Amino acid sequence: MAARVYLFGQSGSLLSAKQLINAQEDFMVVGESDNEFSALDEIGKLKADIVLYFVDGGSYVYRVAQQIYMLNPNCVNVALVPAQLKQEQLESILQNGIQYIVSVEETDSKLIGVLKNAATIETNRMSALKDISTLVTNGQVLTFYAPKDGLGRTTFLTSLGLLLAKKKKKVAILDFDLQFGDVNVLMGIESRETVAELLQEQSNPTIEAVRQYLSIHDSGVNVLCAPRNPEYAEKIDNHQLENIISALRAYYDYILIDTSTAFNDNLLTCCELSSKIVFFTRADIAMLRQSKKAISLLHSLGQKEKILLCLYGYAKGSRIQKADVARVLATDIWHEIPEDAKAATESINQGILLAQAFPHSSAAKSCQEAVNKLIESRTVERKKGFGRMKRKQK
Repeated sequence: MAARVYLFGQSGSLLSAKQLINAQEDFMVVGESDNEFSALDEIGKLKADIVLYFVDGGSYVYRVAQQIYMLNPNCVNVALVPAQLKQEQLESILQNGIQYIVSVEETDSKLIGVLKNAATIETNRMSALKDISTLVTNGQVLTFYAPKDGLGRTTFLTSLGLLLAKKKKKVAILDFDLQFGDVNVLMGIESRETVAELLQEQSNPTIEAVRQYLSIHDSGVNVLCAPRNPEYAEKIDNHQLENIISALRAYYDYILIDTSTAFNDNLLTCCELSSKIVFFTRADIAMLRQSKKAISLLHSLGQKEKILLCLYGYAKGSRIQKADVARVLATDIWHEIPEDAKAATESINQGILLAQAFPHSSAAKSCQEAVNKLIESRTVERKKGFGRMKRKQK
C-alpha cells in the first residue's frame, strides 16, 4: 500500500516535490497546508505516514514538527531544507522532532530514497514497539497541591517543567486551578486557547483535540492554560479533566498538574489519576493543621503512598523541627524548598521562569535537585518493572 504523505510549508516551495511524489507508486500526497492549526488536525484525520516540511526559518514549522513528533508517533517527519544551512540551524531542526533532512540541492532520487528509507525504518520500528508494548509504561502524572496559596507551588512546578525539558523529557503542564490559574503568567505565555475553549468544543476530548489547545513554551514544555475568566470553572467537571489526563498520559514523560487550594472532586480526580501527589506545607501551626486534615483525607482515599511532602521555607532554629512536621503529618519529608521571595517576584515580573531567570539561586538549585530525584526514582521503578517481567517470563 502506498505511503501517505502530507506536505507542510509554502506551496510553491513544495510544488516540485508534490509532483515527484505523486509520480511514484509507493507514495501518494494526501494533503497540504501552510496553516499550523489546520495541518495538525488534517494530519491525524488523513492518517499521514510522512510529513514533508519545507523549512523556511519560520517557528511555525518547528511547532508543527514538535507536535507531530510527540503526539503522532506513527508519523515520520522529513524536512526539505535550503542550501547552505548553518550547523546550529540543522541542530535546531533535529531538536524539534524532524528525523530526516534533505537539501533542496539534492537530486530527485535522493529525496525519494530518503522517503522510502524513512517509511521502511519507521514501519519496522513501530512494529517492534508493538511487540514489546507490555514493557512500555505510561508517563508520570504529578499533581501539585497546597492547602494554602503562597507556598511557591506554581513557581516550583513551572521551573520543574523547564528543567525536565532540558533533560530531553516530554513535558505537559495542565493548569487546573480553574478559577485563578496563572501558569501562563509565570511562563510568559499569551494564549486565547484554554481548557475552557477546549471543553466547549469537545466535552470528551481526544488527543487530536487537546493538542490544538496546547501552548508551547520556548523550552518545549506544552501548556494547557486555565480559563481566562473564573466563571468558566463552574462549567468544567471532574470527568472532563479525567478525559484530558487520560488522552495525554501516553504521549508525555511527565504531566504536571497545578491545582487550586480547594479540596473538591476535581482535585480528587487528579490525585486518583496521578503517579505522585506533590504536597506543599510549611512549619507553622496553622499550616500544619490544614495540611493534617488534607493528608488524613488522602490517606482515607488510599492515596498515602503517592504523597511527596515538600517543606517550604523552613528556617533553621525554628521552634517546630522537621521531625515534628513529619510526625504530625505521618509522612516523611521528600524535599525542602527554600523561600526566595525576591527571585520569585522578579522572575514573575519579567515573565521568565525562576530557574531560567535566576539559575544559581537557592530556589532554582532546589528545583534541580527535585528533578534529579524524580528521574532517579523513575529509573529505579522501571528497573524493578523489568525485573518482575523477566521473572514472569522464566
